[in-house]
Formats: sequence, structure tokens, C-alpha cells
Amino acid sequence: MSTKHVMAVIGSALLFVGAFSPVVTVPILGDFSYFQMPEAAVKQGYVNVGHLVGVSLVVLAGISLSLALTRKYAGLWFTGSIGAAIPIATFFVLQAGVARARSKIDTKLQLIPIRLLAQRLQHVADASLSTISIQWGCALLLVAAALLLAAASMKDTPRVATVAGL
Repeated sequence: MSTKHVMAVIGSALLFVGAFSPVVTVPILGDFSYFQMPEAAVKQGYVNVGHLVGVSLVVLAGISLSLALTRKYAGLWFTGSIGAAIPIATFFVLQAGVARARSKIDTKLQLIPIRLLAQRLQHVADASLSTISIQWGCALLLVAAALLLAAASMKDTPRVATVAGL
């Protein structure tokens, strides 16, 4: 097996595992993979986007593995690029969601007539929102994407027969 082949297979496996790994941590609620995201956080219309992303990652992992096994490495440019875009988009969507939540909290806290109480609640809200974070599953997906893209970019090297014929 060539290095290119091994990298593609490992990248495919990591992409699959990354779909089920924790990608976001929310205080009190815990860690969430794409399949476990609360519907209130990711539901757009009638579609749970978290599940859709998880399924997309599993499908990308399957496509990547089949491309690796058939040694059609050029297709890994596509799967690796999408695999890298998903955790990057997750980061930006998470940051935008935290900013929206802060804005809503600020608006609600302005309605509280007791200023000291409003300030204390603002500190609690800021502390809670600042602990929402990206989890190790996003890093795993980026490593998987890097392996797939590296395998796609490597030149094919012919196998050299050894003395033993192996």
C-alpha cells in the first residue's frame, strides 16, 4: 500500500468518526455531536440542520473510502474540501449564534428596572455564553480533511519491486 492510499483510508475513517464526535460544548447541557444537536439550536424550517450535517459527513466518508479503494484520488479534492468547510462553518455559525444570544439578552435586560440586578444578570449571561465552545470533534474533522487533501495532492509513485519480490 502506498502512503497516499493509507492517508486516504485513514482520512476517510477519521471523517466518519468525526461525524459522531463532540463538536460543541454548551454549559449545563454538555457536549454535542452533529447528530445530538438540540433541535432548537439548529432547526431551520422543518429540517434539523445538525442531523443533515452529520449524515453529510457519513456520506462524504463513504465516498472518500470508495475513492481511496478504487484509487481515484482526484475525487478526494471534493470530499476533503467539504470535510474542511464543515467544521470551519460550524465555528462561524456558533460565533454568530452566541452574538445573537448576547444581543437578545442585552435587549431583555434593558427592560429590568433595577439597574444592579440587570448588571448582575448581564455578568452571569456573559460568563455562560463565553463557555460555549468548539470541541475536539472539529479538530478531528480538520485532520481528516487535511489527510484527504494531502492524499489528493500527492503524486502517484510506481511501486518498486524489492529483491524478495514483495
